[in-house]
Amino acid sequence: TPVDGGSTLLPSPELDTHVSYDQWTYASTDASFHRIKAGYECDDGANTKLRDVDTPQECADSCANYGNCTFFLYGFNTKRKQCWVEWTHSADCPEGWEKDDFD
Repeated sequence: TPVDGGSTLLPSPELDTHVSYDQWTYASTDASFHRIKAGYECDDGANTKLRDVDTPQECADSCANYGNCTFFLYGFNTKRKQCWVEWTHSADCPEGWEKDDFD
């Protein structure tokens, strides 16, 4: 599991075409996405499960079709293929990061 311990990226409209079953946290803008922090999720309380999907792009599409979804989680290992809305309001995650089987 790649855990970089500190690479945080800011949201951008560029499409990340890298498909991986590793844990990523993403920002979604019109179904395009990029990784914010590998191996972590934002500790912002309860998230909303969208559905199980085969790729991060499918999760980005689900997020784009869900009301007010800006950030999402795509699972790996024990949470492989799970797609969740991440309810933080900032890519910086002021609530703090926690290790989990999500990206």
